[in-house]
Amino acid sequence: MLQRELARHGTTGANLVDSAKMRQAEQWLTEGRLSITDIGKNLGYKNPSAFTRTCRRWFGSSPCRLKHDLDVR
Repeated sequence: MLQRELARHGTTGANLVDSAKMRQAEQWLTEGRLSITDIGKNLGYKNPSAFTRTCRRWFGSSPCRLKHDLDVR
């Protein structure tokens, strides 16, 4: 029933989880208090490379580059 309702709105449970992780990653990268490794672990990634690949998909850039660019602002 939930899957049908989500599909009616053009999304899936996996998409909702992915979006929530993306927003949380962006917040933690912006705050700059956690290391990139810790952010990845907190979001459930087993290794840093998996988190890096996902960041490239989400933001078009590596988490290291994003954190650096946010620090410059």
